[in-house]
Amino acid sequence: MAEPSTEQMTLVTSGTFLRRVEYLAWYEADAILDEDLNTYGHTQRLALAHTFLSNPAQHAPPIALAISRSNAPGRVIVGTVIPNENPNLVDSSAPDLALSSAITFYWNSVAQVEQAPEEPA
Repeated sequence: MAEPSTEQMTLVTSGTFLRRVEYLAWYEADAILDEDLNTYGHTQRLALAHTFLSNPAQHAPPIALAISRSNAPGRVIVGTVIPNENPNLVDSSAPDLALSSAITFYWNSVAQVEQAPEEPA
């Protein structure tokens, strides 16, 4: 079994995985552009969306690196590498839902959006 760092490096340098992350991050950015202006953390998330959309290919690798370490329930990426003889075709067996969840979590972390405060009872 390969070391986790070796698997992670293989995954985050694969064109297949990077295109998948870029596509799903583009969806996240698009959703933010359309979200209600009163959404908690909208201003910070919107700034990040504009930054990402200015050059998605440049911003996909850092996102891929960050989410590839995720092992939280619902967004497990660690240990999901699907090997391929062609390193550019390596992918993750994680479903799009898990990747999207990890991207959303990453997005909120980078935008420094904490969990919304609870409404008073």
